[in-house]
Amino acid sequence: MSEVVSSAGKTSLSDLAHNTLKNMLLNLELRPGSPITEIQLMETLGMSRTPIRQALHRLEQEGFVNLTPRKGWFVADISLRDIQEIFVVREALEGIAARLAAESITDDVLRELNEYMVRVSSATAPDGQEAVDPGDILHDQIFAAVDNKQMNRVLGLYGDHLRRFHIMAIRLPGRALLSYQEHCEILQALTKRDGEGAEQAMRNHIRSSKRSLFEAIVNERVVW
Repeated sequence: MSEVVSSAGKTSLSDLAHNTLKNMLLNLELRPGSPITEIQLMETLGMSRTPIRQALHRLEQEGFVNLTPRKGWFVADISLRDIQEIFVVREALEGIAARLAAESITDDVLRELNEYMVRVSSATAPDGQEAVDPGDILHDQIFAAVDNKQMNRVLGLYGDHLRRFHIMAIRLPGRALLSYQEHCEILQALTKRDGEGAEQAMRNHIRSSKRSLFEAIVNERVVW
């Protein structure tokens, strides 16, 4: 059987294996540096070796896994250099996007975002524990408001790796609450139509996230 039907229509087994494995990698179900065995994946996904091997080769091209001669497949490690390089691009790109969005984002979207942040605040415990992270909603709305195809193209190049870094960071104690506070500052600047303030708040948020990740990795506090 070469095709399976998904909610999005017809998807090849290779695509299905690729999407499933990528989600496992992004959600850190497959730990960086850990070995991957094709037989185990065949059992887990209920597929033959061919689509799984095709998926692994695609993930290798995307930088998520490595094939070591005579040893097999491994989840790609995450280095401080990886984080540094991606966050440099992210800070520049999203900082500019926030500045531009302060001019173009609609009042309706701003109202919805402010209401959303109130709901997030209500779901946060008084002591700051079990805080709810605002996630990607604010970032997505900023890029939607800017509507710049070239920015979106660059974002797509590193978006999946950034998602994995985000999941690593948000699991750190206190990071979700801090992230919420940083997003509030970004939204406040957007609401005031303060482009310079929005850019600075976004840059501060991204630097803070990078700093948390650096400290966690150096001190071996990352929760996989």
